[in-house]
Amino acid sequence: MSVPLDLLAFAVALAGSLLLTVPVRRLALHYGMVDLPGPRKVHLSPIPLLGGIAIYLGFVLAILFTLRGAPHQQMAGILAGATLLAVVGLLEQMKLGPLPADFWHSNNGATCSKDPSAKDIKGHPTCDMAPN
Repeated sequence: MSVPLDLLAFAVALAGSLLLTVPVRRLALHYGMVDLPGPRKVHLSPIPLLGGIAIYLGFVLAILFTLRGAPHQQMAGILAGATLLAVVGLLEQMKLGPLPADFWHSNNGATCSKDPSAKDIKGHPTCDMAPN
């Protein structure tokens, strides 16, 4: 009995994500990459922020272990897009200033607004580059 490749990919991604969650959590706590409690937040203790990295790495493991027979150019494009999202998310969580979030939001046409006072859900201006 053979296991379908899609099911195998799902199992590898799930197992990889679950197994990598604890080490990535420790890494986030070690480097202080946590969401601190505040007046508008529900949690009472710091919450680690790097869970998406564990999911991304599980996804990459699934791609690497189950790539056989898949179109390589398509998989490279998917990996490139996922890597871009992971890097931008990581930079945003590292609190390196507004650059990563502003870059992402300003290049995402779905969030643009001609109203210069418009803000996204995080309070960032939404594409105020357009002339009024």
